[in-house]
Amino acid sequence: MRPVRLLPLCGIPLLAACAALPPPEGPRSEAPVAAVPASRATERDTLRLINEVGRLLAQQADQQMSAYEAARSAFDRQPDALQRLRLALFKAMPQAPWQNDTQALQLLRTLGDAPAPLRDLAALLTVHVEERQQRQRDSERRAEEAQQKLQALLAERQRQLRDEQRKVEDLEQKVEALRKIDRDTLRRATRR
Repeated sequence: MRPVRLLPLCGIPLLAACAALPPPEGPRSEAPVAAVPASRATERDTLRLINEVGRLLAQQADQQMSAYEAARSAFDRQPDALQRLRLALFKAMPQAPWQNDTQALQLLRTLGDAPAPLRDLAALLTVHVEERQQRQRDSERRAEEAQQKLQALLAERQRQLRDEQRKVEDLEQKVEALRKIDRDTLRRATRR
């Protein structure tokens, strides 16, 4: 596994740290809070998801597979924004057997109306996956160009080899003709 590909995903825990900062101090109301606002719950869910991915990157392949299966199962049971993002993160994991950037992007593109923390993480991951796909396409294009150059060079070498073989055959025929002339000359000389 190349560290360069993991670099964007390693930045996710840093985002979690930034999101975990307390809000700026200001006047506080003394009214009791009956429930956690939806936006704070979504922020916590997003932070949990980011932390989960951070831990997942350090785990063994079998543990990652179990976590992926759990994410797929959770998505099948409840395909809400959080589960879509979780599954998209798994699908975008570099060099994982289940990696599928196309499916990850399909899931991510459905999160445009998700709450802000989820939507922002989805936007970041979308950019990362699209850049990785572009690098992959560029790499494939360069490999194709290199293969075409190699095939052209091979075809040229084969043509040169055929030309050399024809020259060798021509020279062998000429040598054989000279030998025949030499033998004929020797026979005539011995008859006299």
